[in-house]
Amino acid sequence: MLSYFPTPYPDELFYSILTRYHIRSGNKSFNQSLFEVLGHSPQQLCNLELPNNLGSLVKHLPAASKYSVESFIYHHTLYSFYKIFLTLPEAFLLKELMRKKTGKPIFQVARMAVSDKRENRQALRFCHQCFEEDFQKYGEAYWHRTHQMPGICICLMHRTILHGSLVLLQEGYLACHAADSENCPVHEDKVVYTEGIIQQLLAIAQGINWLSKSNFDFKGLQWLRSCYQRYLSEQGFITNSASKSLKFDRQKFADAVFDFYGHEFWNVIKPGLAAQSTQYFAHCLFACDMAPVTDRLTHIVLIRFLSSSLKDFFNEQ
Repeated sequence: MLSYFPTPYPDELFYSILTRYHIRSGNKSFNQSLFEVLGHSPQQLCNLELPNNLGSLVKHLPAASKYSVESFIYHHTLYSFYKIFLTLPEAFLLKELMRKKTGKPIFQVARMAVSDKRENRQALRFCHQCFEEDFQKYGEAYWHRTHQMPGICICLMHRTILHGSLVLLQEGYLACHAADSENCPVHEDKVVYTEGIIQQLLAIAQGINWLSKSNFDFKGLQWLRSCYQRYLSEQGFITNSASKSLKFDRQKFADAVFDFYGHEFWNVIKPGLAAQSTQYFAHCLFACDMAPVTDRLTHIVLIRFLSSSLKDFFNEQ
């Protein structure tokens, strides 16, 4: 039984809760704190986003604690992001793996990439205004869960661009890195984006936030592929050839997507994608049900391009 466990702050990342526990515990080693809380010392990168053995933690919380496995999973991990594009049985299995200590790789069940060089997400992120407000309200800052979701580059509360911290995601659970002024410096030479790019980034962030909170029944990746084909056909990106087979104009589609969002948008959200976008977009559209990894961010961006409403797209029968 743990004699003490910090009360989670609103939208606090589970890793952040662990860092605060470690600082208050007096333990010399972060591994020791991990063993006390989780019963093991996870070191895979995905555990920063999708920790497991949370059932053991809840069982050993102080008697007066009101927290459950579900409250940790839904409010303090990135489960709500990774359940997007999972069917109900798949999402249930992922949640069960997070409840237990298991040797089965969570990243495989979540269909997540362990690392993606195309993503602009190499470190934990923070909002400078949230940082200041948290410090005034709680006496300390913390890592916000929503700020770490792939594709969310803008704070939904303050509508300001998120900063990259000095804490690399690749470090996983290897060390304790609190959200403090040392790890969260604000550079004076920060990049200034146009209002158009900010609005595009905000729209994507709002879409991801809506999807992560929605309880729609995802019908599977084969359904997603069939929806893509219908939208592409309706909008003239797929045509019938002389041999009566379907022909997809990859270059026309890639050019239209880049024109819609603007190259600066892609440089912010997926800076490594431009050189291979023609082939990669085609792969997402026509092979999404065969790939072991689901690039949720790119799918959301493409769906928003093809459909005027994420809600209408996902509610289609």
